[in-house]
Amino acid sequence: MAIVYIPLVDPGTDGNIIPKLQDAYDLCNPLNYNIILLPPKYYYAYGTATNTCKNVELRCSTLAVNTWSDFTNDYLTGNPLTWSVVPQCVIRRNESTSDASLEAVSIIENIINSTSPCGIKISDIDFRSKIPSVNGNVTAGIPAADGLSLAVDYGIRFNGCVDYQVTRCKFSWFGDAAIIVKHDDYIVRGLIYKNHFEKNAKGVDGAGAGYGIAVSGLDLNYDTNAGFGTSNFNFFENNSSSMHRHWAAAGGCGRYNARHNYVENGGSVTNYSSSQSFDAHGGRFDTPGSGNYFPSRVISISNNKIITTKYYDGTPINNNNGHDLIERAIYTKECEARVYNNIIAGSRFSVAIGIENYGIISTAYPIPYTMGYESGISGGSGNPNGSAGDSYYWNNNCLVNDAGNGAGYAQAFYNFYPSNLLNGRDYHLTDPGETEYTYPHPLRDDLVVIPPIITTGIRTHQTRIFHTR
Repeated sequence: MAIVYIPLVDPGTDGNIIPKLQDAYDLCNPLNYNIILLPPKYYYAYGTATNTCKNVELRCSTLAVNTWSDFTNDYLTGNPLTWSVVPQCVIRRNESTSDASLEAVSIIENIINSTSPCGIKISDIDFRSKIPSVNGNVTAGIPAADGLSLAVDYGIRFNGCVDYQVTRCKFSWFGDAAIIVKHDDYIVRGLIYKNHFEKNAKGVDGAGAGYGIAVSGLDLNYDTNAGFGTSNFNFFENNSSSMHRHWAAAGGCGRYNARHNYVENGGSVTNYSSSQSFDAHGGRFDTPGSGNYFPSRVISISNNKIITTKYYDGTPINNNNGHDLIERAIYTKECEARVYNNIIAGSRFSVAIGIENYGIISTAYPIPYTMGYESGISGGSGNPNGSAGDSYYWNNNCLVNDAGNGAGYAQAFYNFYPSNLLNGRDYHLTDPGETEYTYPHPLRDDLVVIPPIITTGIRTHQTRIFHTR
Protein backbone atom coordinates (compact mmCIF):
# COMPACT_ATOMS: atom_id res chain seq x y z
CA MET A 1 0.00 0.00 0.00
CA ALA A 2 1.45 3.32 -1.09
CA ILE A 3 1.96 6.07 1.49
CA VAL A 4 0.53 9.34 0.17
CA TYR A 5 0.83 12.71 1.90
CA ILE A 6 -2.27 14.84 1.43
CA PRO A 7 -1.64 18.59 1.33
CA LEU A 8 -3.46 20.76 3.82
CA VAL A 9 -3.95 24.36 2.77
CA ASP A 10 -3.40 27.06 5.38
CA PRO A 11 -6.80 28.25 6.64
CA GLY A 12 -5.89 31.92 6.40
CA THR A 13 -6.68 34.82 8.68
CA ASP A 14 -9.75 33.38 10.45
CA GLY A 15 -7.82 30.21 11.37
CA ASN A 16 -10.78 27.93 10.59
CA ILE A 17 -9.25 24.55 9.83
CA ILE A 18 -12.50 22.68 9.09
CA PRO A 19 -12.98 23.54 5.36
CA LYS A 20 -9.34 22.83 4.57
CA LEU A 21 -9.36 19.63 6.57
CA GLN A 22 -12.54 18.54 4.77
CA ASP A 23 -10.85 19.18 1.42
CA ALA A 24 -7.92 17.00 2.52
CA TYR A 25 -10.23 14.19 3.66
CA ASP A 26 -12.03 14.33 0.32
CA LEU A 27 -8.72 13.75 -1.52
CA CYS A 28 -7.97 10.52 0.38
CA ASN A 29 -8.03 7.20 -1.48
CA PRO A 30 -8.71 3.99 0.49
CA LEU A 31 -6.23 2.09 -1.71
CA ASN A 32 -3.43 4.24 -0.28
CA TYR A 33 -2.29 4.97 3.25
CA ASN A 34 -3.12 8.67 3.44
CA ILE A 35 -1.29 10.98 5.85
CA ILE A 36 -2.60 14.49 6.53
CA LEU A 37 -0.02 16.59 8.35
CA LEU A 38 -1.03 19.67 10.29
CA PRO A 39 1.68 22.33 10.65
CA PRO A 40 2.24 23.16 14.33
CA LYS A 41 -0.18 26.06 14.72
CA TYR A 42 -3.24 27.22 16.64
CA TYR A 43 -6.45 26.52 14.69
CA TYR A 44 -10.15 27.21 15.19
CA ALA A 45 -12.87 24.72 14.31
CA TYR A 46 -16.21 26.04 13.03
CA GLY A 47 -18.35 23.00 12.22
CA THR A 48 -17.28 19.39 11.62
CA ALA A 49 -14.82 17.69 9.27
CA THR A 50 -16.15 14.27 8.23
CA ASN A 51 -13.96 11.43 7.04
CA THR A 52 -15.51 8.46 5.21
CA CYS A 53 -12.29 7.01 3.78
CA LYS A 54 -10.27 4.11 5.17
CA ASN A 55 -6.52 4.31 5.82
CA VAL A 56 -6.25 7.93 6.90
CA GLU A 57 -3.82 9.27 9.49
CA LEU A 58 -4.28 12.80 10.81
CA ARG A 59 -1.50 14.22 12.95
CA CYS A 60 0.60 17.24 13.70
CA SER A 61 3.83 17.31 11.71
CA THR A 62 5.64 17.75 15.04
CA LEU A 63 5.17 14.91 17.51
CA ALA A 64 3.77 15.78 20.91
CA VAL A 65 6.00 15.67 23.94
CA ASN A 66 4.47 12.81 25.90
CA THR A 67 5.92 11.71 29.21
CA TRP A 68 4.53 8.80 31.13
CA SER A 69 5.67 6.63 33.99
CA ASP A 70 4.06 3.55 35.42
CA PHE A 71 2.77 4.08 38.92
CA THR A 72 3.59 2.12 42.05
CA ASN A 73 1.22 0.90 44.72
CA ASP A 74 1.17 4.05 46.79
CA TYR A 75 -1.87 5.86 48.13
CA LEU A 76 -0.59 9.39 48.65
CA THR A 77 -3.64 11.17 47.29
CA GLY A 78 -1.98 14.56 47.63
CA ASN A 79 0.80 13.58 45.22
CA PRO A 80 -0.74 12.59 41.90
CA LEU A 81 1.23 10.94 39.14
CA THR A 82 3.16 13.40 37.01
CA TRP A 83 2.06 13.31 33.39
CA SER A 84 2.62 15.50 30.38
CA VAL A 85 1.04 15.53 26.93
CA VAL A 86 2.04 18.68 25.04
CA PRO A 87 0.88 18.66 21.40
CA GLN A 88 2.21 21.38 19.13
CA CYS A 89 -1.09 21.68 17.21
CA VAL A 90 -4.23 23.07 18.83
CA ILE A 91 -7.71 22.71 17.31
CA ARG A 92 -10.39 24.40 19.37
CA ARG A 93 -13.84 25.92 19.34
CA ASN A 94 -13.97 29.69 19.32
CA GLU A 95 -15.51 31.22 22.45
CA SER A 96 -17.75 33.34 20.21
CA THR A 97 -19.40 30.21 18.74
CA SER A 98 -22.92 29.70 20.08
CA ASP A 99 -23.59 26.75 22.36
CA ALA A 100 -26.65 25.84 20.28
CA SER A 101 -24.53 25.25 17.18
CA LEU A 102 -22.33 22.77 19.08
CA GLU A 103 -25.01 20.50 20.55
CA ALA A 104 -24.19 16.84 19.72
CA VAL A 105 -21.55 18.07 17.23
CA SER A 106 -17.98 16.78 16.99
CA ILE A 107 -14.88 18.49 15.59
CA ILE A 108 -13.93 15.37 13.62
CA GLU A 109 -16.27 12.55 12.64
CA ASN A 110 -15.12 9.24 11.15
CA ILE A 111 -17.87 7.22 9.46
CA ILE A 112 -16.68 3.90 8.03
CA ASN A 113 -19.41 1.35 8.91
CA SER A 114 -17.27 -1.70 8.31
CA THR A 115 -16.32 -4.77 10.32
CA SER A 116 -12.88 -4.89 8.67
CA PRO A 117 -9.91 -2.69 9.72
CA CYS A 118 -10.52 0.98 8.97
CA GLY A 119 -6.93 2.24 9.32
CA ILE A 120 -7.92 5.49 11.04
CA LYS A 121 -5.37 7.16 13.31
CA ILE A 122 -5.38 10.57 14.99
CA SER A 123 -2.37 11.76 16.98
CA ASP A 124 -0.42 14.67 18.44
CA ILE A 125 -3.24 17.24 18.53
CA ASP A 126 -4.67 19.32 21.38
CA PHE A 127 -8.49 19.35 21.01
CA ARG A 128 -10.47 21.92 23.02
CA SER A 129 -14.08 22.95 23.26
CA LYS A 130 -15.27 26.21 24.79
CA ILE A 131 -14.36 26.91 28.40
CA PRO A 132 -16.97 25.17 30.60
CA SER A 133 -19.30 26.89 33.00
CA VAL A 134 -18.86 26.06 36.67
CA ASN A 135 -22.32 27.15 37.83
CA GLY A 136 -24.89 26.40 35.12
CA ASN A 137 -27.04 23.27 35.42
CA VAL A 138 -27.97 21.67 32.10
CA THR A 139 -30.34 19.05 33.54
CA ALA A 140 -32.27 21.58 35.61
CA GLY A 141 -32.25 24.20 32.85
CA ILE A 142 -30.34 26.74 34.95
CA PRO A 143 -28.30 29.07 32.72
CA ALA A 144 -24.64 29.77 33.30
CA ALA A 145 -24.30 32.85 35.49
CA ASP A 146 -20.62 33.01 34.61
CA GLY A 147 -21.48 33.23 30.90
CA LEU A 148 -19.34 30.23 30.00
CA SER A 149 -20.26 27.18 27.93
CA LEU A 150 -22.89 24.52 28.66
CA ALA A 151 -22.64 22.96 25.19
CA VAL A 152 -23.04 19.17 25.17
CA ASP A 153 -20.54 18.46 22.40
CA TYR A 154 -17.84 15.98 21.31
CA GLY A 155 -14.22 16.08 20.28
CA ILE A 156 -13.85 13.03 18.00
CA ARG A 157 -16.58 10.62 16.95
CA PHE A 158 -16.01 7.13 15.50
CA ASN A 159 -18.96 5.42 13.78
CA GLY A 160 -18.42 1.83 12.68
CA CYS A 161 -14.63 2.02 12.77
CA VAL A 162 -12.52 -1.06 13.53
CA ASP A 163 -8.86 -0.82 14.61
CA TYR A 164 -8.96 2.96 15.00
CA GLN A 165 -6.20 4.62 17.07
CA VAL A 166 -5.89 7.84 19.06
CA THR A 167 -2.60 8.70 20.76
CA ARG A 168 -0.55 11.60 22.13
CA CYS A 169 -3.56 13.90 22.07
CA LYS A 170 -5.04 16.14 24.72
CA PHE A 171 -8.79 16.71 25.16
CA SER A 172 -10.34 19.49 27.22
CA TRP A 173 -13.81 20.92 27.99
CA PHE A 174 -16.14 18.84 25.78
CA GLY A 175 -19.60 18.63 27.33
CA ASP A 176 -20.70 15.14 26.32
CA ALA A 177 -17.53 13.17 25.53
CA ALA A 178 -14.02 13.92 24.33
CA ILE A 179 -14.15 10.70 22.27
CA ILE A 180 -17.38 8.88 21.43
CA VAL A 181 -17.43 5.47 19.75
CA LYS A 182 -20.39 3.69 18.11
CA HIS A 183 -19.40 0.14 17.20
CA ASP A 184 -20.84 -3.10 15.88
CA ASP A 185 -22.50 -5.35 18.49
CA TYR A 186 -20.22 -8.28 17.61
CA ILE A 187 -16.94 -6.93 16.17
CA VAL A 188 -15.27 -4.28 18.32
CA ARG A 189 -11.63 -3.18 18.03
CA GLY A 190 -10.00 0.15 18.79
CA LEU A 191 -7.11 1.64 20.74
CA ILE A 192 -6.85 4.89 22.72
CA TYR A 193 -3.50 5.26 24.49
CA LYS A 194 -1.12 7.82 25.98
CA ASN A 195 -3.57 10.72 25.82
CA HIS A 196 -4.55 13.21 28.50
CA PHE A 197 -8.19 14.15 29.24
CA GLU A 198 -8.88 17.33 31.23
CA LYS A 199 -12.35 18.25 32.54
CA ASN A 200 -14.60 17.11 29.72
CA ALA A 201 -17.81 18.14 31.47
CA LYS A 202 -20.02 21.22 31.55
CA GLY A 203 -21.81 22.84 34.46
CA VAL A 204 -22.35 21.59 37.99
CA ASP A 205 -24.21 18.48 36.77
CA GLY A 206 -21.72 17.48 34.08
CA ALA A 207 -24.67 17.92 31.66
CA GLY A 208 -25.72 14.43 32.74
CA ALA A 209 -22.79 13.23 30.62
CA GLY A 210 -19.26 14.52 31.17
CA TYR A 211 -17.28 11.62 29.71
CA GLY A 212 -13.68 11.33 28.69
CA ILE A 213 -14.57 8.32 26.50
CA ALA A 214 -18.07 6.93 25.83
CA VAL A 215 -18.77 3.76 23.84
CA SER A 216 -21.86 1.87 22.75
CA GLY A 217 -22.77 -0.80 20.24
CA LEU A 218 -25.53 -0.70 17.67
CA ASP A 219 -27.68 -1.79 20.61
CA LEU A 220 -29.58 -4.36 18.54
CA ASN A 221 -28.03 -7.73 19.46
CA TYR A 222 -26.94 -9.29 22.74
CA ASP A 223 -23.72 -11.13 21.86
CA THR A 224 -23.35 -14.22 24.06
CA ASN A 225 -19.59 -14.39 23.41
CA ALA A 226 -17.87 -12.24 26.03
CA GLY A 227 -14.46 -12.51 24.39
CA PHE A 228 -12.24 -11.95 27.44
CA GLY A 229 -8.61 -12.39 26.48
CA THR A 230 -9.23 -11.36 22.86
CA SER A 231 -8.77 -8.14 20.86
CA ASN A 232 -12.55 -7.67 20.61
CA PHE A 233 -12.73 -4.53 22.78
CA ASN A 234 -12.20 -0.80 22.73
CA PHE A 235 -8.85 -0.62 24.56
CA PHE A 236 -7.86 2.37 26.73
CA GLU A 237 -4.21 2.14 27.85
CA ASN A 238 -1.80 4.44 29.70
CA ASN A 239 -4.00 7.51 29.50
CA SER A 240 -4.26 10.14 32.22
CA SER A 241 -7.27 12.21 33.15
CA SER A 242 -8.65 14.70 35.63
CA MET A 243 -12.13 15.99 36.52
CA HIS A 244 -14.86 14.09 34.71
CA ARG A 245 -18.29 12.83 35.66
CA HIS A 246 -17.21 9.45 34.28
CA TRP A 247 -13.85 9.16 32.57
CA ALA A 248 -14.93 5.96 30.76
CA ALA A 249 -18.53 4.89 30.20
CA ALA A 250 -20.46 2.39 28.11
CA GLY A 251 -24.05 1.48 27.26
CA GLY A 252 -26.13 -0.38 24.68
CA CYS A 253 -23.94 -3.47 24.11
CA GLY A 254 -20.79 -1.41 24.56
CA ARG A 255 -17.43 -3.08 25.24
CA TYR A 256 -14.24 -1.63 26.66
CA ASN A 257 -11.01 -2.81 28.26
CA ALA A 258 -9.41 -0.06 30.37
CA ARG A 259 -5.98 -0.87 31.79
CA HIS A 260 -2.94 0.95 33.17
CA ASN A 261 -4.61 4.38 33.21
CA TYR A 262 -4.28 7.12 35.82
CA VAL A 263 -7.60 8.73 36.74
CA GLU A 264 -7.76 11.61 39.20
CA ASN A 265 -11.07 12.94 40.55
CA GLY A 266 -12.96 11.04 37.89
CA GLY A 267 -16.33 11.31 39.64
CA SER A 268 -16.12 14.67 41.37
CA VAL A 269 -16.64 17.24 38.64
CA THR A 270 -20.17 17.92 39.88
CA ASN A 271 -21.17 19.81 43.02
CA TYR A 272 -23.32 18.02 45.58
CA SER A 273 -23.64 14.83 43.62
CA SER A 274 -21.45 11.76 43.32
CA SER A 275 -20.42 9.85 40.22
CA GLN A 276 -17.77 7.27 39.37
CA SER A 277 -14.61 7.28 37.30
CA PHE A 278 -15.51 4.10 35.41
CA ASP A 279 -19.12 3.42 34.50
CA ALA A 280 -21.14 0.79 32.65
CA HIS A 281 -24.80 1.66 32.05
CA GLY A 282 -27.48 -0.92 32.69
CA GLY A 283 -30.40 -1.74 30.43
CA ARG A 284 -33.10 0.91 30.10
CA PHE A 285 -35.25 -1.05 27.65
CA ASP A 286 -36.54 1.99 25.80
CA THR A 287 -36.06 1.43 22.04
CA PRO A 288 -33.66 -1.09 20.41
CA GLY A 289 -30.87 0.81 18.70
CA SER A 290 -31.23 3.89 20.88
CA GLY A 291 -27.99 3.15 22.73
CA ASN A 292 -29.82 2.41 25.97
CA TYR A 293 -31.96 -0.64 25.29
CA PHE A 294 -29.44 -3.31 26.27
CA PRO A 295 -26.98 -2.80 29.11
CA SER A 296 -23.26 -2.51 28.49
CA ARG A 297 -22.18 -5.92 27.30
CA VAL A 298 -18.62 -6.67 28.49
CA ILE A 299 -16.25 -4.52 30.55
CA SER A 300 -12.69 -5.18 31.76
CA ILE A 301 -11.05 -2.69 34.16
CA SER A 302 -7.61 -3.62 35.47
CA ASN A 303 -4.34 -2.21 36.78
CA ASN A 304 -5.58 1.37 36.88
CA LYS A 305 -4.80 3.93 39.54
CA ILE A 306 -7.96 5.83 40.54
CA ILE A 307 -7.35 8.59 43.06
CA THR A 308 -9.96 10.96 44.45
CA THR A 309 -8.59 13.93 46.36
CA LYS A 310 -11.87 15.79 46.92
CA TYR A 311 -15.25 15.35 48.50
CA TYR A 312 -18.01 15.58 45.97
CA ASP A 313 -18.67 19.22 46.84
CA GLY A 314 -15.18 19.99 45.56
CA THR A 315 -13.41 20.58 48.87
CA PRO A 316 -10.23 18.61 49.61
CA ILE A 317 -10.41 15.41 51.65
CA ASN A 318 -9.00 16.57 54.96
CA ASN A 319 -10.35 14.37 57.77
CA ASN A 320 -13.47 16.50 58.06
CA ASN A 321 -16.60 14.39 58.40
CA GLY A 322 -18.81 17.35 57.53
CA HIS A 323 -18.39 16.52 53.86
CA ASP A 324 -19.25 13.46 51.81
CA LEU A 325 -17.00 11.13 49.88
CA ILE A 326 -17.46 10.08 46.28
CA GLU A 327 -19.61 6.96 46.54
CA ARG A 328 -17.62 4.58 44.30
CA ALA A 329 -14.72 4.59 41.86
CA ILE A 330 -16.03 1.84 39.55
CA TYR A 331 -19.70 0.98 38.98
CA THR A 332 -20.51 -1.88 36.59
CA LYS A 333 -24.28 -2.21 36.37
CA GLU A 334 -25.55 -5.58 35.08
CA CYS A 335 -22.86 -6.22 32.49
CA GLU A 336 -20.44 -9.12 32.42
CA ALA A 337 -17.23 -7.75 33.90
CA ARG A 338 -13.68 -8.43 35.03
CA VAL A 339 -12.43 -5.80 37.50
CA TYR A 340 -9.11 -6.46 39.19
CA ASN A 341 -5.73 -5.19 40.41
CA ASN A 342 -6.86 -1.57 40.60
CA ILE A 343 -5.26 0.90 43.01
CA ILE A 344 -8.06 3.02 44.46
CA ALA A 345 -8.13 5.74 47.09
CA GLY A 346 -10.52 8.45 48.22
CA SER A 347 -13.95 6.91 47.52
CA ARG A 348 -16.40 5.18 49.82
CA PHE A 349 -16.41 1.96 47.75
CA SER A 350 -13.76 0.88 45.29
CA VAL A 351 -16.10 -1.22 43.14
CA ALA A 352 -19.88 -1.45 43.16
CA ILE A 353 -22.50 -3.42 41.22
CA GLY A 354 -26.17 -2.71 40.75
CA ILE A 355 -29.21 -2.62 38.50
CA GLU A 356 -30.06 0.42 36.38
CA ASN A 357 -33.87 0.58 36.39
CA TYR A 358 -35.06 -1.83 39.01
CA GLY A 359 -38.70 -0.84 38.63
CA ILE A 360 -39.07 -1.76 34.96
CA ILE A 361 -37.33 -5.14 34.83
CA SER A 362 -38.41 -8.54 36.07
CA THR A 363 -37.18 -9.38 39.55
CA ALA A 364 -37.46 -13.11 38.81
CA TYR A 365 -34.20 -15.01 38.32
CA PRO A 366 -32.48 -14.77 35.92
CA ILE A 367 -32.87 -11.07 35.18
CA PRO A 368 -32.55 -10.58 31.39
CA TYR A 369 -29.13 -9.48 30.11
CA THR A 370 -27.71 -9.12 33.62
CA MET A 371 -24.56 -10.75 34.98
CA GLY A 372 -25.36 -14.44 35.54
CA TYR A 373 -28.20 -14.38 33.00
CA GLU A 374 -26.68 -17.04 30.76
CA SER A 375 -25.80 -19.40 33.61
CA GLY A 376 -29.29 -18.92 35.02
CA ILE A 377 -30.91 -19.90 31.72
CA SER A 378 -28.77 -22.99 31.26
CA GLY A 379 -28.54 -24.18 34.85
CA GLY A 380 -31.36 -22.64 36.83
CA SER A 381 -31.10 -20.97 40.23
CA GLY A 382 -29.90 -24.14 41.95
CA ASN A 383 -27.19 -24.93 39.39
CA PRO A 384 -25.80 -21.82 37.72
CA ASN A 385 -23.64 -23.87 35.35
CA GLY A 386 -20.29 -22.53 36.39
CA SER A 387 -19.26 -19.10 35.17
CA ALA A 388 -21.25 -18.57 31.97
CA GLY A 389 -22.03 -14.88 31.85
CA ASP A 390 -20.84 -14.24 35.41
CA SER A 391 -18.76 -11.27 36.59
CA TYR A 392 -15.54 -11.38 38.62
CA TYR A 393 -14.03 -8.80 40.97
CA TRP A 394 -10.75 -9.32 42.84
CA ASN A 395 -7.70 -7.63 44.30
CA ASN A 396 -9.04 -4.07 44.20
CA ASN A 397 -7.62 -1.96 47.01
CA CYS A 398 -9.52 0.70 48.90
CA LEU A 399 -8.24 3.47 51.16
CA VAL A 400 -9.89 6.64 52.37
CA ASN A 401 -7.79 9.41 53.90
CA ASP A 402 -10.64 10.65 56.06
CA ALA A 403 -10.88 9.93 59.78
CA GLY A 404 -14.53 10.94 59.98
CA ASN A 405 -16.07 9.22 56.97
CA GLY A 406 -13.22 6.83 56.32
CA ALA A 407 -12.82 4.91 59.57
CA GLY A 408 -14.63 1.61 59.12
CA TYR A 409 -16.36 3.10 56.10
CA ALA A 410 -14.30 2.24 53.04
CA GLN A 411 -14.98 -1.07 51.29
CA ALA A 412 -13.33 -2.68 48.29
CA PHE A 413 -16.65 -4.07 47.01
CA TYR A 414 -20.32 -3.23 47.48
CA ASN A 415 -23.49 -4.80 46.06
CA PHE A 416 -26.47 -2.44 45.87
CA TYR A 417 -28.89 -5.29 45.06
CA PRO A 418 -27.84 -8.27 47.20
CA SER A 419 -31.21 -10.04 46.90
CA ASN A 420 -30.97 -10.09 43.08
CA LEU A 421 -27.24 -10.34 42.38
CA LEU A 422 -25.79 -13.20 44.43
CA ASN A 423 -22.16 -13.88 45.25
CA GLY A 424 -21.20 -17.30 43.92
CA ARG A 425 -24.08 -17.36 41.48
CA ASP A 426 -24.07 -14.15 39.43
CA TYR A 427 -20.70 -12.73 40.45
CA HIS A 428 -17.57 -13.93 42.21
CA LEU A 429 -14.90 -12.26 44.34
CA THR A 430 -12.18 -14.54 43.00
CA ASP A 431 -9.78 -14.71 40.07
CA PRO A 432 -11.26 -16.84 37.24
CA GLY A 433 -7.77 -17.65 35.98
CA GLU A 434 -8.26 -16.29 32.47
CA THR A 435 -5.52 -14.96 30.20
CA GLU A 436 -5.54 -11.22 29.53
CA TYR A 437 -5.09 -9.92 25.99
CA THR A 438 -1.54 -8.83 25.13
CA TYR A 439 -0.35 -5.73 26.95
CA PRO A 440 0.84 -3.31 25.65
CA HIS A 441 -1.58 -3.56 22.73
CA PRO A 442 0.19 -4.76 19.54
CA LEU A 443 -1.08 -1.80 17.47
CA ARG A 444 0.82 0.76 19.54
CA ASP A 445 3.43 2.68 17.58
CA ASP A 446 5.53 3.33 20.68
CA LEU A 447 6.49 -0.34 20.73
CA VAL A 448 8.62 -0.03 17.59
CA VAL A 449 11.53 1.75 19.27
CA ILE A 450 12.21 2.00 23.00
CA PRO A 451 11.65 5.70 23.83
CA PRO A 452 14.74 7.53 25.08
CA ILE A 453 14.97 8.67 28.67
CA ILE A 454 14.66 12.44 28.76
CA THR A 455 14.55 13.38 32.44
CA THR A 456 13.83 12.24 35.96
CA GLY A 457 10.86 13.41 37.98
CA ILE A 458 11.18 13.80 41.71
CA ARG A 459 8.23 13.53 44.05
CA THR A 460 8.14 13.80 47.80
CA HIS A 461 8.45 10.06 48.28
CA GLN A 462 10.25 8.65 45.26
CA THR A 463 12.01 9.28 41.94
CA ARG A 464 10.47 8.29 38.61
CA ILE A 465 11.97 7.92 35.14
CA PHE A 466 9.97 9.30 32.24
CA HIS A 467 10.02 8.38 28.56
CA THR A 468 8.78 10.22 25.54
CA ARG A 469 7.42 9.54 22.07
